[in-house]
Amino acid sequence: MYGQLPSALANCTNLIIIDLSYNNLNGQLTKVNFSNLRNLMSLDLIQNNFNGTIPESIYTCINLVALRLSYNNFHGQLAKGLGNLKSLSFLSLYYNNLTNIKHALQILGSSKNLTTIGCNFQHETMLVDDIIGSFENLRFLAIGNCPISRKIPFWISKTENLEILILSNNQLTGTIPAWIQALRHVFYLDISNNSLIGEIPAALMDMPMLKSA
Repeated sequence: MYGQLPSALANCTNLIIIDLSYNNLNGQLTKVNFSNLRNLMSLDLIQNNFNGTIPESIYTCINLVALRLSYNNFHGQLAKGLGNLKSLSFLSLYYNNLTNIKHALQILGSSKNLTTIGCNFQHETMLVDDIIGSFENLRFLAIGNCPISRKIPFWISKTENLEILILSNNQLTGTIPAWIQALRHVFYLDISNNSLIGEIPAALMDMPMLKSA
């Protein structure tokens, strides 16, 4: 399908799932007032041609569990209202033109139900010592294919239940930190295609669940 989303979509107030993935839809989502869709639990628009900013009306869908907007042309920053999505478990924003990774992750850091984050940001420096949040239930974190520079950030060590960590295709520097062994549940680690230096640390051997690195 192609064309823009009709504003009349907002009249379908009983919608629970919107899945329009893998089409050629375009235009800006701001033409749809998502604040009318209070029952919405899943919004999947992956791989279309939407542009503009992510509308703040989406952040009023307080029952939203899954939000997948990857492979579009969204730009700008994620608004503070993202923190209103207390039920959000799955967030995928890969391959857009979003900026300000620090602001976005600080907003999400208090989300207790998040298990999956996939995103990429442009022209950012990686956060090293910033206080982001515990992400206490996060299982999957992928921040790849960005020109993100500086060291692997220490705040990742606080994601104690993390199982998959992908930081590939960035511009990360320095050594693989010894604190990596704190991620006791990680079984898949991808930090390939960066500018890391030094030896592979023995700490990797102390990660009991690690099967692929």
